[in-house]
Amino acid sequence: MEPFQIEEIKEKLVFKLSYENLKLMNREQFKMFGINLFKWLDELRASGLTKNDLEKCINEIYYVQSDYFDEDSLFEERIYVITNEVISFCASPFFWDISLDEYLDKWQSFFVYNENL
Repeated sequence: MEPFQIEEIKEKLVFKLSYENLKLMNREQFKMFGINLFKWLDELRASGLTKNDLEKCINEIYYVQSDYFDEDSLFEERIYVITNEVISFCASPFFWDISLDEYLDKWQSFFVYNENL
């Protein structure tokens, strides 16, 4: 994937993972947000995007958004879940290592056991 393409993806992720975008979502909206985010990433993965292409960006987004953690613990938990899933610092199966269908099964089951998101 070309550097300019990765930069465009990063710009979209900065918005998608922003406090302003995530703070107003209810539980079901966040669940669908995750599904749509990973469908989008899956399309990009099929086009050549790798975990390494996003790792620095995701870490930067997490760092910048951490300013909001003290005032909104729900946002903190949501961004933690998403960023850890994207860069694979999570329980397997990892998004980058399995099919989208398998991953979405994991995402759906995550909400069964995490009622507070």
